[in-house]
Order: sequence, then structure tokens, then C-alpha cells
Amino acid sequence: MRSKELLAGIAFIFGVVTSAGGQTPLQFDAATIKLDQRGPGERGMKGGLGTKMPGRVTWRKVWLRDLVATALDVDPSNVSGPEWISRNGAQLYAFAATMPVETTKHDFELMLQGFLMEQFRIKLHHEPRMFPAYELVVAPGGAKLKNSADPNAPDNPV
Repeated sequence: MRSKELLAGIAFIFGVVTSAGGQTPLQFDAATIKLDQRGPGERGMKGGLGTKMPGRVTWRKVWLRDLVATALDVDPSNVSGPEWISRNGAQLYAFAATMPVETTKHDFELMLQGFLMEQFRIKLHHEPRMFPAYELVVAPGGAKLKNSADPNAPDNPV
């Protein structure tokens, strides 16, 4: 493998967050976010989709970056911003929300997007960035791969 620079950019656009029918914005039944204390104590998300408490979610000691990443369904390392959203000394938050028990993952993400936009006046944009990447190449002397002995294996595309 050899190192190669890869140009990547992803656009995240928050528009008006609406339900599938386009009638009313999707919202939590109730939601709060407040400053959380640093130091010992439980950290992480409890409840929510796929748990015993699907109608309520609480998240303690969370960075704003992680909340945004959850709302966008991306890895937190793909969210950048000022140091105060996730770096050393960044403020931690406690988030709690209630929602209908039949809320889907997609609807939860839309509700969280709308909530964060309202509470933090978040403006998102995309920008291309250079990231290190690897390119797979055939080694000198050719590939050392052999056909599968499995009769149900797919045909060799070469």
C-alpha cells in the first residue's frame, strides 16, 4: 500500500425539519439541554431507540460535537468546529428528551437536528479537506490470490 492524499468533502444542510407529510416540524415531546459538571460521574446515553425506554433518552457529559454527529448520523471525527465544541476544556452538556415510542432513528435524528439548531443557532457548511489515505496496489510479481474452492463463490470478475 502506498500513501496518497485524498480530497473529500461532505455537505450537510439543515433545512426545515418536517415530517414525511411535510405538515409540521418534527419535534421532541419535551427536550432540555443544560451544562453538565466535569469530574466523576456517569457518562453516555441511556434509553432511546432499541432500549427498554424507547420514549425517553438521556445523555450525560456529552460534547456538542457528539450531539451534532448523532443528529447527522456521522462519525464524530467528521464534525469540526471551534475548540469549545469538543476539545480539552470544552463544556459538557446533559441532554434529555421524550418522544413517541414509535419514533424511528431517522425521525430522532431530524428532531435532534431541529433542537440543536434552535438551542445553539448552529450554522453548518461543508468544505473540501485533504485527508491521508491509502491506495491498494498489486505487489511486484503479481497477485498471490487463488480461486475459492467454494462452488457457490461468485465468478472471478477479471
